[in-house]
This record gives sequence, C-alpha cells and structure tokens, in this order.
Amino acid sequence: MVKANRPPKFQLVSNRLPALSFSAFSLTTLIMINFIALTALTALPAVAKETGLAGALHSLRMERGKLCMASHFHHGVGSAATPRQAFIKAAVNWQNFTKMEYGEDWARLRLAAEKTRRCRETLLGWTCSIKARPCRVK
Repeated sequence: MVKANRPPKFQLVSNRLPALSFSAFSLTTLIMINFIALTALTALPAVAKETGLAGALHSLRMERGKLCMASHFHHGVGSAATPRQAFIKAAVNWQNFTKMEYGEDWARLRLAAEKTRRCRETLLGWTCSIKARPCRVK
C-alpha cells in the first residue's frame, strides 16, 4: 500500500523565518482569524470621533469655517439599479472609509470640499463615484 504524500505544515523559505502554508490551518481557524481581524478593524474606529491621523499625515487648512485636508482626496464608488441609489451607495462608501481612517468627525460628506460626482449607466444599472477632500467643523 502506497502512502499519500501530505503537504507539509511548514515550508522553509529561509534559515530564519518559516512561512506557513495554507494547509497549516483548518478552514475554521482561518475563518476565525478573519472574523477577529475584521471585528478589531471595524470596532475601533466606531468609537473614535477623531483618530489623530489627519493632522499627522496630511496638511490641513481652514476653509469657510471648516478644517479641511489641503490636498488629500477620498473616493467612494457605488452601483445600483438607479442613479440615486448608486449615488447613495457611493456616499456611504466614502463616509465609511473616511470614518475608518480618520474618525467620524471627518466623515461627513456634506462638509467635504471639492466634491465631484460622476454617474454612468452600465449594462447592470448605474455606477456613481464621489471624490472629495475630508473636512470637519473646527
């Protein structure tokens, strides 16, 4: 009887650091690792009104009574059956990404500067994109 070759649990890439192969973890373990990572990533910004990254990473300036990022833009994209639904999805996408990165104070699209909106009809409906510089009330 011939034994089936099993894939190794670890593959040696260098003399120092072994790289884990996919077979080293069960599917359940991988799902749990992803769940924990996603929970940590989504839970932390939800409590932060201000992450402190905006001023540390980007130059800021006052514009019409708001504090805005001088040249840093965020983008949001959404697709749906109608242009209005696609725009709403794009706005939510923009706000969620901005909130995750800088906190909810920066994630108000109505306060953003240099907003541009583009919608186009596709074979499956409509796709809209939004581009804007995040701003917050001073």
